[in-house]
Amino acid sequence: MICLFVVFLVFVVSSPCLSTQITNQKDSIFNVLHYGALGDGNTDDTHAFKAAWKEACGATKDTPTLLIPIGKTFKVQPVSFEGPCKSQSVHVKLLGTIIAPSKVGNWKWNSNDRDTWIRFYNINGLVIGGGGVIDGQGNTWWSCKSNGNCQKPSGGSGYARKITFKDIILQHVQNPVIITQQYVDNHSFGSSSPKKNKRNYGSSSAVALSDITYNNVRGTSESEEAIQLICDKNVGCTNIVLEEINITSSNGGKTHATCQNAHGTSSTCMPNVDCLH
Repeated sequence: MICLFVVFLVFVVSSPCLSTQITNQKDSIFNVLHYGALGDGNTDDTHAFKAAWKEACGATKDTPTLLIPIGKTFKVQPVSFEGPCKSQSVHVKLLGTIIAPSKVGNWKWNSNDRDTWIRFYNINGLVIGGGGVIDGQGNTWWSCKSNGNCQKPSGGSGYARKITFKDIILQHVQNPVIITQQYVDNHSFGSSSPKKNKRNYGSSSAVALSDITYNNVRGTSESEEAIQLICDKNVGCTNIVLEEINITSSNGGKTHATCQNAHGTSSTCMPNVDCLH
């Protein structure tokens, strides 16, 4: 499971029928289907997602909720959902499935930002839930990585905090639990540099991470390294909490955790994370 966890296109309503649907939204629910999304798994629904988010972010009645309905598969290009929003809290209710383009060459990147597929930025009180599926079509990216045809960014700044991942079921996932401040590509150190040397790299500009919780995450991992907490030696990660974690190998092997410069607690966690007490 790789969160590339990102275009900026303006959706203009021209259909009277569609306009009526948007006007009649009830209880501050902003259903992407009402903004033109088809959810057939083939059509690019990015425009509709952006339009629905714009309405939800600007709403003030009750708790605005962006709804991705069940029974549909929405193909979405790299997209950024940005605030600040007018409401104190905004919900994203993911019931259906969101998929990325299946081929690397079909991704439509925003200018030079090739780091993120789905990005939530500058939003206070954001709650994401619903039990749906986010499929980043990771197989194509792992193939790309092995062929040496990908470029990854280095550096970064700012912070990410008070984030909870809860009630997640994993099925043959690559790198299911991963926290890293090491945005370093091969060009920074040379492709022959040992992996451990890259991980010991320190930077004063790494993104500060704190108050990150994983709760009730269970299932299978394709990689033996099921949990990776790789934090910058200067900035570090604080208050990382792992609770009720049960990740086994999908290949019959044994999973393990890697931890560096991370601070926090763990309880009922398999594999065990030694650095969290």
